[in-house]
Amino acid sequence: IQGKALLEALGDKAKSGQIVMMNGSVTDPNARQFKQSAHSALDGEVNIGKEYDTADWKPENATANMTAAISALGKGRIAGVYSANDGLAGGIIAALKAAGVSPLPPVTGQDAELAAVQRIVTGEQLMTVYKPYAPEAAAAAELAVALAEGEKIDGIINQVVDSPTTKRVPSVLVPGIELNRRNIKTTVIQDEIYTVAEICTDRLKAACEEADLK
Repeated sequence: IQGKALLEALGDKAKSGQIVMMNGSVTDPNARQFKQSAHSALDGEVNIGKEYDTADWKPENATANMTAAISALGKGRIAGVYSANDGLAGGIIAALKAAGVSPLPPVTGQDAELAAVQRIVTGEQLMTVYKPYAPEAAAAAELAVALAEGEKIDGIINQVVDSPTTKRVPSVLVPGIELNRRNIKTTVIQDEIYTVAEICTDRLKAACEEADLK
């Protein structure tokens, strides 16, 4: 989702500059999966100028990595940034702004954190991946009841996946959603994750009006 969103934002400029990939921590199996999936969308479509595994998923480490990337590549040659989650995106954007990069290149994210949604409203962040809780909760409840009653779950599961310790785990995978400036109302606001008031602080009033968040 992140890789495809970044490619769409870059359009015919995908190969005219270089992108920076800011992956998560090497100690996190999830980060490895995110990295592999992002590469499956981006490899061959963009020029990857710099790529980092960000220790401990810390935003300050993403800031340091991004500062190094700007120094190595040149602030005018960074076409976009793949960021594995919203925390890293915040650190990346801080580094870009500190270096005077303008306009900001598209930066991805994940987790639909409030700060990230606000950055999307202002145009500082391209998108985030929103994972709706209600379908996850419903699937978990349906599985739990079926198992407690000794029923088969074959009709409920939609994937078989491997975990670090177990192979072929029956699972229900709920697709993530690309949250961008156009669909904030129909995602996190409609699902009551955030209210308009929480997103649209006084500082964001003008940007919220432009995004039709009232």
